[in-house]
Order: sequence, then structure tokens, then C-alpha cells
Amino acid sequence: MGLVLRRKNTNLVLIDGIFWFFIGIPLVWLLYSRVLHMEDIHMRLVMLKEAVNGIFNALLASLILTYVPVQAWTGRSVTDAPLSLHQTLFSLLVGSILFPTLLLTTLESRQEMNKMATEIKARLEQESIQLADSLRLWQQQHLRAVTELAQIAAESAMIPSDALQQSTKFMQRAFPDFHLAYIANAEGTAIAFYPPTNEKGESNLGLNFADRFYFDELKAALQPVVSDVFMEPMGAPRPVITLTVPVLAKNCLPGSSWSTAENCFRGFSFGSLELGHIGKLLKSVPRDKGLQSTLLDRKGRIIASTEADRAPMQDFDRRKGGEIRPLGGALYQWLPMGENLPTMVRWEKSLYAQEVVIGEDIPWTLVVEEPLAPYYRLVESICINNLAIMLVLAVPTLILSASISHRLASPLSKLAEVTTDLSDKLLDPEGVNWPSGSVAEMDSLVGNFKVMVHALRQNFQDIQSANEQLKERTQELSKANRTLENEIVERKRAEEELERSNQRVVNILEGITDAFIAYDHQWRFTYLNTKAVQLLGKTREELLGKCVWEEFPEDVGSVLYKEYHRAVSEQVAVECEQFYLLTNTWFEVRAYPSQEGLSVYFHDITRRKWTEEKICQQNEYLTALHETALALMNRLELEDLLEAIVIRAGALVGTPHGYIYLLEEGEAEMKKQVGVGAYSKFIGYRLKPGEGVAGKVWQTGRPLVVGDYRTWPDRLPDADLDIFCATVGVPLKSGLRTCPEKGERIVGVLGLAHFEEGRTFGEEEVMLLSRFAELVSIALDNARLYAEIQEADRRKDRFLAMLGHELRNPLAPILHAAQLARLHGTDDPTLQSMVEVVERQAQHMARLVDDLLDVSRIRQGKVQLRKEPLDLATVLNQAAQMSRPFIEAQRHRLSVSLPQKPVHLEADPVRLEQILVNLLNNAAKYTEPGGHIWLSGAQEGEEVVFRVRDTGIGVPPEMLPRIFDLFTQVDQTLARSQGGLGIGLTLVHNLVEMHGGRVSAHSAGLGQGSEFVVRLPALSEVREPGGAEVQEKEDGDVAAPPLRRVLVVDDNVDAVKILGELLKGWGYEVQVMHDGPTAIETALAYPPDVVLLDIGLPGMDGYEVAQALRQQASLSKTVLVALTGYGQEEERARAREAGFDYHFTKPVNLAALRKVLSTESF
Repeated sequence: MGLVLRRKNTNLVLIDGIFWFFIGIPLVWLLYSRVLHMEDIHMRLVMLKEAVNGIFNALLASLILTYVPVQAWTGRSVTDAPLSLHQTLFSLLVGSILFPTLLLTTLESRQEMNKMATEIKARLEQESIQLADSLRLWQQQHLRAVTELAQIAAESAMIPSDALQQSTKFMQRAFPDFHLAYIANAEGTAIAFYPPTNEKGESNLGLNFADRFYFDELKAALQPVVSDVFMEPMGAPRPVITLTVPVLAKNCLPGSSWSTAENCFRGFSFGSLELGHIGKLLKSVPRDKGLQSTLLDRKGRIIASTEADRAPMQDFDRRKGGEIRPLGGALYQWLPMGENLPTMVRWEKSLYAQEVVIGEDIPWTLVVEEPLAPYYRLVESICINNLAIMLVLAVPTLILSASISHRLASPLSKLAEVTTDLSDKLLDPEGVNWPSGSVAEMDSLVGNFKVMVHALRQNFQDIQSANEQLKERTQELSKANRTLENEIVERKRAEEELERSNQRVVNILEGITDAFIAYDHQWRFTYLNTKAVQLLGKTREELLGKCVWEEFPEDVGSVLYKEYHRAVSEQVAVECEQFYLLTNTWFEVRAYPSQEGLSVYFHDITRRKWTEEKICQQNEYLTALHETALALMNRLELEDLLEAIVIRAGALVGTPHGYIYLLEEGEAEMKKQVGVGAYSKFIGYRLKPGEGVAGKVWQTGRPLVVGDYRTWPDRLPDADLDIFCATVGVPLKSGLRTCPEKGERIVGVLGLAHFEEGRTFGEEEVMLLSRFAELVSIALDNARLYAEIQEADRRKDRFLAMLGHELRNPLAPILHAAQLARLHGTDDPTLQSMVEVVERQAQHMARLVDDLLDVSRIRQGKVQLRKEPLDLATVLNQAAQMSRPFIEAQRHRLSVSLPQKPVHLEADPVRLEQILVNLLNNAAKYTEPGGHIWLSGAQEGEEVVFRVRDTGIGVPPEMLPRIFDLFTQVDQTLARSQGGLGIGLTLVHNLVEMHGGRVSAHSAGLGQGSEFVVRLPALSEVREPGGAEVQEKEDGDVAAPPLRRVLVVDDNVDAVKILGELLKGWGYEVQVMHDGPTAIETALAYPPDVVLLDIGLPGMDGYEVAQALRQQASLSKTVLVALTGYGQEEERARAREAGFDYHFTKPVNLAALRKVLSTESF
């Protein structure tokens, strides 16, 4: 609209102002008030805002369209009328009044907003400080009450008494905010409690609170503890906070160390505060209307609030769901977030907040907030007043500006009218009616026009006189022209004869097959034959007489440029080759210098060049094929390999669309395993022989090219495939599982396709794809073999797990029977020796099973070390003690060399003992009876070095590099006689590497003995263990337990019978069951304290039994112990999920089991 009015010199601002005063404002009022029923104050704001915006937008548009070259910037032709002085003066006058007014009202509004924000900040700071002081005073009073109660208890004997009960009752009544109050001794047992009974009428005295979270913290710090908000477990659940003060012995200061605390700590006094009292305190403090107060603990959870929707223990975080704008210190403004949420709506829903920390020793935070919604009306009123002032001021401004601009521009308009067609009025005898006005500059301009008109009249008369003289001169020139025409005719006859001679030369040059160009000494074109015109792509008229380097600047500096200049400067003939992109042609160029300049012949050698390029392209294809095959050979995952094959095959022939069908052995149909591009949605499609392109290739075993798939008679019926033009398929063949007389078999088809019309697959591309298919078939075979190896490895792991389970099950009753016999005792030394043999051999077999499974678990990364500081001498003695029975049974001598001074290292004690025992047992097995074995340990630099040396059969030199390989044995005959699987040294090697060390083997050869050296990092500083450890005691050292019920469930009758007898010998009341349902019935009728449950039960397994027991409320405190032959981490995790408290691998370590039964709290 502005552009249209600009072309017609119409006053855009004045028209827009009239529109808004008489049409726009009534329409806005009608729409928002009567149709949308907007609130009156909002309607007035919108109405005034739209009117003011409309007038100012018109003013800005008028100034931009008048003085800014918008059309020139956009590239459009400038067809607008000249600038109007009247309109220009009007716009400048209006702008000079309205723009300053807008700036002043905006600054005034900003000052009011800042003043309002300052008042809110001051009020928040004042209220938050007062409220924080009140809360701090309230907390200190209640903490002082609990502290005085602790002082009263400190002067007592810390045993139940009426005096302590009365003091507790007095404190609770003096401070009714306390919900509970009690005094407990050093063991956490309540000796005074108010109220003395719970809701059921049961006494609260004697309750133990040692398991509460504040007990250990209070005992360690010996300082008052203020808790966060939590659910009170006593009675009906309710959110509370607690104050706890330690009761200290005399002459003990708070902050004592742990060792001193045990002597100082005599108990504690306790007070539990309901949150409702704190909420009342928040609401009781005088505050302005609209302020919101919330008290938070150190975890950001609500303790109390003045707002009903903020319940205690809820998380409170203003940073979620809104934007935080810091305003200095702990003060900030919170604004809501939301898509397409207007700025004023965000401001209306925002609030100012002040966060205050109650005190250094009180971990609470007070948040005081004031919403800005009540101030929104004030802001709207300010905006309405300012807009009304702007609108009222616009009326006289528009009228006054229109009047002044008209008065100033009217005389100039009259002058323009008078001077129109001034040339026709120069000879008018009546003259010109010049205008007059009150503007001095205008009168001066009229006077200048009068002088100019007088001068023009005089000049017009002089021109008429000169015109007559020009006519006479023209007649004389006509006579001279006729003489010149006769001379021109004679000259043309001579030129025609020369032209006929030149034409004969041209006919010769036009008849040759080469392009010919002639240049003069200034490198200008003097002649081009037709071939040359076709070559250069320009007409003769465009080139003749033009400099070649100006017409073809891209050739400057080229080989052609240099050869031309060399021919001219040296006056020798030159030859070179040049490619012309315009015609896609190669030329052999020969240039010959002459007196006139340079003559150049261009001979077409494109066919020869294409032949050379084809040879190079074939070499590149072969190189790309080789690199692609090498890249695919390294991929072993089948799915990844198939997709890579299709992508790389498409890259070879320039298409992104392809697929692979695979034929599994014994199947009658091929299945599409992978597709890329347009084929990606057809995964899983199946074909029979002869169906589609892939079926034809499968049937014939040869590549197939279809020029246009859409019209191919054997195409598949699926219409989605009719988008392809050219398609190609090549067979994929495998050399695996093939009969020699049948050769390679087809295992799949690789197919590619083009969308482009006219694009097809050439013979060379088909050959390239066929060769590519031969290479990738090898990669497919590798991937299939790799998948089979992976599956075999998984089956091996499952077999080892099952083997360990089946071997451990019979070991458990054997070992338990031997331990039971040893428990009952016997005076027969022969029987004692036989029991020791049975126990030792069972433990040896268990270690063999553990070694076999450990090798598998280490290879899978499932073994974790539990390192701790160890003494070297202790490690050596323990390893020697474990291996000595086996060594002595072989009639060997064992010499142990200990270090002269203490040496320490950090290692897993169980795994380190396993390393040394395996090395010692290995030395004993591979040494003839009566041999000698040495075990030593010492520190060498930064390493601890263990050496195991023997006088055994030794190791051949060729076996040393493979001595630590799995299932490797030097003398299998000797190994079989002594027992062994060839996994001990592999396990040693893996465990040493896990400790960050290394192991090596040394031998001078067969019959020369051997030495194994283990090197581990030494520990420079000895660290004390982080916590007290419970040492395993001998059976006789464990105190007789209180009578506890133990239920043993196992389908192995011998195992459950022996284990039950052992438990009875330890003093437990035992029942045994052999299946899951019976065990559940027995547990419900006869609730046990402990259930020893076998996992591999028939029918209902141990996991299901444990889940069923955990669902019974009466068995919620029963301890469940899993007994299983499976020791992998997966089984341990599954046991935890089923509800087991402990997990033991068969045969059970009875010392560990007895420790659990004696220390578990029931």
C-alpha cells in the first residue's frame, strides 16, 4: 500500500491517521469489547496500542519509501514519481514532534518499573531477615531445651529413673512443639521416654535406636545433630525433624576423636518436632499481603510453607520449569518457561525471591517470594496513560504539519505549473503570468526565470539566422560527393579481383579436415575456416580482428600460449596437444610462423586419447577393486559386512541402490538380507529360483543385466519395484561345504539398480562386479566361520558352567561328611588320617573346578580383584602350608626362603595364594619322587619377586614360548598320572597380569629342572585396613549360638543329611526338605530364622521358592542363603534379584557359613 501511495504522491501518514481516528479505533473496540468480550482495561490498552503503532508505522514507512532506495537495492527499475516537497515537509514535521514524545514516555515508563522493582527488593530483604531471625530464635530455644535435658542425663547414672522421666515429661510440656522426647544410653536403648507408651498402649522404654541414621553421626562427632525432614517411623507415619544432643562423660569436650569418643559417649537426648508447628510459626510472623514463605532442608526438600500446595518432604527447586535472573546477592527473579508465551504474560506470572540461610549450625534455607501479578494492573495503567498522551498529541500534530507544509509548498507548485511548456510561450506576445508569494526565496526564483526567458528569446533569433547559412553550405557538399562516388566505383573493381584470388585460397582451406587459424603480429584473428569456427564456438564476425588472448583469456599462460610465443620469437614450427572442453575434443596443434603472423593447424586426436584413457580407467578399476576387497576382509560381523558389500559395490558403478539375497544351506528360497537406497524397505523378501533378476541369476549361475526393468517380461509383480530402469545381478559363490565334483555353490545374489533414464550397466561394469563378487564371497565365508566360532565359544562357556555345577554337587556331601567326622572326633589315628585324605582330595578337586572356571571367567573379564596390603612372609608361609600336604605326598623336600626384613605388597590375598599354590603344585607334579622344591620371595627395586624352582623334568626350549598357553603340558604322561588339565599356568599368567605384574619361565632343558619367576609391584607405604575385619575362627572357638531355627532345602539327600547333622552339631534346630512346595509349607507352619536353599531344585527351582518366601509377611526377617554349584556373577545377580541375602558356591565354606549364622541379627 505504501508503494502504491508513493507512486501517486499521496500523503501516507495523513491517510493512516484519518483511518485510525475514524475507522480503526472503532473497529478494534467493536472486535475486542463486543465480540471477544475482553476486559475493559485490556481492551483500552490494545485499542490505544494498535492506533499508535499504526500511525508510527505509517510515518516510518513514508520516510523509508521516500528517502531509502529500496527499489534500487532489490534490483527493480525505479519508476516512482519525484519527491514531493509537500509530503517531505509534512513527514519531517510530524516526526520531529512524535518521535521525541515517544522517547520521553518510554523513559518515564522505565523509571516507574525500576522504582517498583526497588521497592519489592527492599521489602523482600526486610521480611526475609525478620522471618529468619524468628526461626533461628525458635530453633535455638528448642535445641537449648534438648541440650539441658542431655546435661541432666549426664549427671545421672544413665539408667531408667523417675527423675529422668519427669525431666523428659517437663521438657515436652514446656515446649509442646516436641512430638516425641526421650533419653537413650550409649547402646541406643531408651531409658526415659515421653509419651511413655505408644498408640497401642505398649511401653516405649527399652526401645533401641542404635540403627537410626543419626546415632553413628552423633557418636562420631559428639556434637548436636539437626536432621533433615524425614518420615517418623514410630507410630503413624508423619514428616518430622529431630534435634539430637550427645550425653558426654565429665571432662570430655565435644569434637573428640573416635578412640576418645568411646570413653566420652554415654548416650543422647532426643526431640522430634512436628512440621505443623513450624508452619504455624511461618504464618504467625507479620508480613505484607502476597508474600510466600517456604523453609527448606539441606537436600532442598520442604520443611514447612505458607502455601497449601507445598507439602512437607516435596522437592523444591525454582530452576526447574522456569528461568532464574539474578538480582544481586541471594535475590533473583523467577519467570515461567513455555513455548509461544508472551513477554507480558511471563512477567505477570513471575515473582521475586530472596533465599536466606538460617545459620551456620542450622542447615535450613528460607525462601521468601512476592508474585508480580498484583503490579500488572499498575503497569497497564502507565502504558494506557502514555499511549493516550501519544494519541491525543498526534491529532494537532497531523493538522498543524499539514497546514504548514501546504503553505510552504503551494507557491512552488504554481511556479511549476507556469513553467510547463515554456518553449511554446517564448514568442507569445502576451508573455507569461508569473506567480507571486510571501516567501522571499520564491520571489527570487521567479525573477531568475524572467531573466532566463528573455535570454532564450534572443538565442532563438540567432539560431534562425544560422539555419539559413547551413542550407547554402549543404548544396556545395552535394557536388563534391558525386565526384567521390565515381572514384569509389573504380576502387571496387580492383577489390573484387583481389577477392576472387583470396576465395580460391579459402576454398582450399575450407576443404581440409583440420581446423585452420591465421593470426597477425598483434595476435588478432585474420582468418578461420569452418572447422576452426566449430572448434572455438564463436562466429567469424565475433572473432575476426579480435585479439585471441582477449577473447580467450583462460588460455593465457597455458601450454598453447607458451608454444605460440616460442614459434614467433624463435621463428620455428612447434607442436603440442590441447583439450577443448567446449567440444570435448583432443587436438594435436601445429603452428608455423610467417611474415603475416602465425598459421595454426588443429588435428583431431580424440579417438587415440579415449583409448589411452580407457586403459587408465581399467587400471583404476582394478586398484579400487583390490582396496575394496582388502577393506571387506577385515569385517567379521555378517550384517555389517553385507551392508558394506552393497555400499562399496554401488560406489564402484555409481549407484546408491542395491541389495543382497542369501541362500541358507538346505533352504528352497532365497531371502533378502540387506538393502540400501530404494531397496531398504524390502528386507526379508523371499524368492524362488527363476523369480526376478536375483532368481534368474540363482537359477543360471551367471550375471544378468536388464536394460529397462519396467518393461522386462519376467519382472516381479510388486509395483514398488517398477521405479527402476537398469538393473544388474551377479552370483555370490562359496567354497565351504562343497563337493569337489560340483565346484563352488551359489550362496546369494548381489544386485544394483539405476533410476536415471538411459543409464545402463556396461560390459566392463558387469565384469568388474563379477570379479568383486568373487572377492567378497571369500569375506562372506570368513564371516560365517567367525559366527560359528563365536557360537562354539558360547556353548563351551555354558558347558563349563554346567560341568562346574555337576562336579560341585557330589563334592559338597563328601567334604561335609569329612568335616562332620572331624567334628565328632575319634581316637583312631588311622581314621583321622583317612578323614584328612578325603577332605584334602575333595578340596583339591574343588580347586581344579575353580581353576577351570576361573580361566573362562578371566577371559570374559568377569573376575575382579579385592586388593589389600599384605606381608610377604605371611603370603609365603600360607602358600607353603596349603601345598605342603601334596608336596610331602610326592616325597619331595620343600625349602622356603623368607626376606630378612618386612616386605609389603598390595594384592588380592586369595588370588595371590592361588598363583603360588598352582606354581608349587605344578613343580611337585613335574618332579620325580624324592625331588627338591624351593620357594622364595624378596624385594628387588620397586618389585616383589617370587621364585619357585624345582629339580623336575625341565622344559624343552621350543616349549618355553608356549608354556603359559591353555591346555599346554610338557610331559602329558606324567601330568596324567598326577592329575591336571593343563590350565594351571594359564591361570597363573592371567592373574599375574591382572595384578599389573609379569611371570616368566626358565629352564636349561629336559632333565635340568625349571624356575618360574613372578614379579609384582612393591608397596612403599603400609596402609592400615579401612575397617575392622571379622577373622574366621575355628569351630571350637565360636561361642554356642542361641537356639535358632534353620531350614535346609536340597534335592540331594546325602548333601542335605550331612549339612543338617553339621548344623545340629553346632547347636542349631534343623529341619530338612527336598523340594520347593514342601519347603514353603514348612516355612509357613514352622517359621525359620535361616533358610539354606539349593538353587537347582526339581520342578520349582530355588529362585521361585525365594520369591514365594519373600512375599510372606511372616517371613520378612528370615535370612535366605543360596547354595548352588553355579558360581558365575550372572547367577549371583539373579540370586540378589530373587531376594537371597547370601550366595554360597558348593562345596560350602563352612567357616564362612558359620560366621554368617553367628553374626546375622535375627
